[in-house]
Amino acid sequence: MKQLIVLGNGFDRACKLKSSYSDFFLARFKKIFGSGKEEFKTLEDMANVLERKRSSIICDIGRTKSNINFFPAEDHDCDYFKANSYKWSDDTSLNRWDVIFLFAQLCIGKDVQLYECRT
Repeated sequence: MKQLIVLGNGFDRACKLKSSYSDFFLARFKKIFGSGKEEFKTLEDMANVLERKRSSIICDIGRTKSNINFFPAEDHDCDYFKANSYKWSDDTSLNRWDVIFLFAQLCIGKDVQLYECRT
């Protein structure tokens, strides 16, 4: 007798495990961008913190760009993450993907449910 059992997306959720994208990003963003004083229960609770962080990152990148490009026609290459990441978080585990996903929320939409897989 041959039997194939596929345990896929949904098994963890049915077991009430906190394993959704929202859960992951909430835990990750709390770790790298939270001050530790606030207790955020959802990404929506962190909305102001995340918006301030995005603004800070954009400003830092803009300042770095203007410091290396002295003339409008110049386009010097720069590793903006390497040049500025120490300002964005005290957590040394901050990586480029954290920044990408921080901004992806804006591109995908404010509704964190859009991160969830639909089957």
